[in-house]
Amino acid sequence: MFDDSILVSVNVNWIRSAYIYGIIPLIFYIINTIIIILTNYNKTLRDKKDLANILKVSAYINIFSMLIYSSFAYIWWYCYLTEAMLNVKVASLISEIRLVGMSTLFISPLILSIWRFFLIVKNWNIDIRKFCFVYFLLLSFHVYALCDKAFISKKIQPSDIYTYSIRYSSKLIVFLFLIPDILSPIFAIIFSIILLIYVKKHQENIKDAMSAKVKNQISRQQRILAYSLIIMSGIPLLGAIPHYLMRIFYFNGFYVPRIAWNVAEFIILFVGGSAPLMMILFLPTLKNAFLIQLSFKVLSITETTVKKFDNDVTKVVVSGEKHHKERKMKVLN
Repeated sequence: MFDDSILVSVNVNWIRSAYIYGIIPLIFYIINTIIIILTNYNKTLRDKKDLANILKVSAYINIFSMLIYSSFAYIWWYCYLTEAMLNVKVASLISEIRLVGMSTLFISPLILSIWRFFLIVKNWNIDIRKFCFVYFLLLSFHVYALCDKAFISKKIQPSDIYTYSIRYSSKLIVFLFLIPDILSPIFAIIFSIILLIYVKKHQENIKDAMSAKVKNQISRQQRILAYSLIIMSGIPLLGAIPHYLMRIFYFNGFYVPRIAWNVAEFIILFVGGSAPLMMILFLPTLKNAFLIQLSFKVLSITETTVKKFDNDVTKVVVSGEKHHKERKMKVLN
């Protein structure tokens, strides 16, 4: 008979995962907070709004996700250190919420890729509220799973996190996670690849609109940005796919070694949390902007061309002329 008043304690075998969930999110919470602060005060990025906005959105999403992970792990640590016990329903919901945080890491690259795709290919600057709707629509699959444990399921089983937990009312619910956790990053990669192909073909068709040097620079920046989104989407899949398959096996009664969970969780957390940092490392415009801000690099006064990117519009100022001429062209219509 189902009794949701049962009290459960922590499963000590989960302690290695607790270290992973507790330490890695904390590290990237600090890193991403620093990135946001530096971006807001970076003078070089004031004229590069698209890049700065993508970087900040990615960092905010990662902080949100890492806070969920940290909160979940710290509650576990509190119960472990104080030997406190939790209601089985509370423990189950806390464990389930961490999967929502994990899913945000998979969905965010898709939202950014779609935004870049429509901005560059269709020249549509879509309202942020529409993207928020899509974001929460994809998260709704996890919300349904959360509600299933809270209000529908009457099944209790042994757990590897707490001694017992409420399981889903149906084994089919785990397949709902395929959409936000697996298909979202895959579609993000597809949108980014289409964007790469479009940029390459579009730039090849530009002849007299601008100098070859500026044309190549713009094309290179757009390609690198698309590559960074592919990295944000693709690498977390290395952890997401095995983690999803293990969940299917686990919910169907198969034993999954804890070391396998630890490896998959480490990849998801480390690579997913480092996405904003990877964008800085792989995108020269961002990397140079931060190097200059931190005084690791100084702009040369002999530079003959100043390039500014503002919402995919390039402004070129040639310093060798007596009267500076500014040509403002919409590169990608």
